[in-house]
Amino acid sequence: MWYNGSESSVSELYPLCALIIQLIGERSIFYYNPSNRDCNWSWCQQHNFTSQPQWVWHTQVPYFRLREQHNTEFFVLACLSEELYMAELGGLLESLSALRNVRVLIELASHKRVPDENSLALDILKYLYMRKLLNVALYFQHGTNPLQLYSYEVFPQFTLIQHRFTRMGLIGNEEDLFRNQLKHLKGYKLRVMHDYSEPNTILYTDASGNKQLTGFMWHFIETFAEHFGASIIPMHPTWPARRVLSEPYILELTRNGSADIGLVSLSFKNFLKRPQQYSYPVYYSNWCIMMPLELPLRRSVLFGHILEAKALALLIMSFLCFCLYRGIRLNQVPLWIRDCWRCWRLAPKLLALFLLSLCLAQLCHLLIRRPQQSHIKSFDDFLDSDLHIFFLRSEFDTLKDDFRAKYARVFRLTDNLDEFFRMRNSLNISWAYSITRIKYVVFKELQRHFQRPLFRYSDICLSGYFPDSLVLADDSIYREVLQLYALRVHQSGLFHHWLRFSLYDMVKAGKIKLKDYSTPIPMKPLNLQDFKLAWRLCCAGLVLALFVFCLELLQFYVNVCLNHL
Repeated sequence: MWYNGSESSVSELYPLCALIIQLIGERSIFYYNPSNRDCNWSWCQQHNFTSQPQWVWHTQVPYFRLREQHNTEFFVLACLSEELYMAELGGLLESLSALRNVRVLIELASHKRVPDENSLALDILKYLYMRKLLNVALYFQHGTNPLQLYSYEVFPQFTLIQHRFTRMGLIGNEEDLFRNQLKHLKGYKLRVMHDYSEPNTILYTDASGNKQLTGFMWHFIETFAEHFGASIIPMHPTWPARRVLSEPYILELTRNGSADIGLVSLSFKNFLKRPQQYSYPVYYSNWCIMMPLELPLRRSVLFGHILEAKALALLIMSFLCFCLYRGIRLNQVPLWIRDCWRCWRLAPKLLALFLLSLCLAQLCHLLIRRPQQSHIKSFDDFLDSDLHIFFLRSEFDTLKDDFRAKYARVFRLTDNLDEFFRMRNSLNISWAYSITRIKYVVFKELQRHFQRPLFRYSDICLSGYFPDSLVLADDSIYREVLQLYALRVHQSGLFHHWLRFSLYDMVKAGKIKLKDYSTPIPMKPLNLQDFKLAWRLCCAGLVLALFVFCLELLQFYVNVCLNHL
């Protein structure tokens, strides 16, 4: 512990101590004193912070496990040496990696009064500002009397603030010492890098020839900036439009501070390698195959669905009952059987009527909603079908080697991204296409304008559910506010609204035409060709009746001939 030994020497710290005790509340405390210097906070620590968990760190080696064990709800008291403060600040910043919103109070210990306090405070706080530490207050152990604290405002630009303490307390508003810097960004210009992944972000040229951005993720980040009082500077990629491999480039731009936020369709492998450079997931999606709907069965096949084995057995049973009824002579059977038979003589007719109504109802249902041909339910079914998956070669190379070796002939690969988007956006039913569930929402909304849908989102997937997040710097100060904002956007239904509205964003940008891509079924009056099947059935019935009539005549004339012999 560090302790100066004299209560009078810290009497001027009483108002500050009282204020900090009020600000700390029930939070845990992290004491950072790498040089083990005697700071005035020792007295306040021993007398006031006896009920809270405390960590005392007496080395410049960073405490890397701090971010694993705690969120930002703790308070940092740092005692730094005037001679070694730069090295000690480096250890503190490494310890607070991904915890940039934590409140930090720094006491700069020295053997005598620092000649130029304002200049030194400006250098230290500007360094902390460049390292994205938001809530920092600094004072000198042998400083001016009354006590003077230094802090800064982050937005819209670095501004040094001086606070004076008297024996009565802080001059001014107490909330100004550790204010919520992210509550209002005061017009700060967020640098947002996008990729060319539609419909996440859609780049187009308006009627005036200016580049414009839209898409559901652009609406997401635009509303975020508006909510927090910021503006956006869109950063356009330097590679040609619609190039796929943009994530490493955006990761590097956010890592070196050239961009604040990156909008990109991320790779799950990179998310697992560097989770600290991604925000909390904005949404979850999977990567599956968009299949053309199977063709309906031919009308001639529908009769096979009606006259199944059970229906035929029921028909034969009713026919046999009818023949039995016609063949039995009631005057040759006992009286009690005759009475029962009269009750059951309507059964064959009712059974025939029931069978006829049932077949007619099934036929009408099948004609209105014709069943489809057998579905493709796995990649093995693709091997046995004539349908292939139109696929990007760059994405195919990311799949597992054994999968590519087994199902290579299922895919038809292309290096032309424009061709891939053009074929998929035009809903060419000659192919199946890879697509994420989020992007399929656009095509699902588009097919609501069709006379009949053309594609369905299948269960044949190339990857399961994976998080889609924003790309941030390792120590981004926007991580937590983005998390809360994303939760509110989902709960309010705004995200789903923007997602569905992406279709109309793409129509406005000229990426998709709002028209019916399905083959329309014209409404025409009936003609003789429509009754072809009915005429065939009628002719078959007449032939059958004529055959039965001939058999009856043959039986009659055979009996006549036999009687004349």
